[in-house]
Amino acid sequence: MNRDNHEDVAKRQLDDYSRRLRRETKTHEAEYIGEVVRLFPEEGYGFIRRADGDELYFNSDNLVNTTFAQLNEGVAVKFIEDMAAEGPQAKRVSVGRHHLPE
Repeated sequence: MNRDNHEDVAKRQLDDYSRRLRRETKTHEAEYIGEVVRLFPEEGYGFIRRADGDELYFNSDNLVNTTFAQLNEGVAVKFIEDMAAEGPQAKRVSVGRHHLPE
């Protein structure tokens, strides 16, 4: 590693340490796993059922690395929950090897 790289690493470590001291560390939103229960492809929205049985609205703008056409009812998805003016909604919805809790 050359001198510039060492200085960059040291500066990042010092910045991280300073943020921790000021309690400015990033917090990550909790991710949940749910099941797609209803889709309205023509309108571009659907609903996800959480593990507690409540349903959350999502739309095609909330999909990550997938398209609305690739979704099916019954598919397990990962998402974060966000409060909107209309109530809680699913955001950053992704499809993958997610398993629903039993």
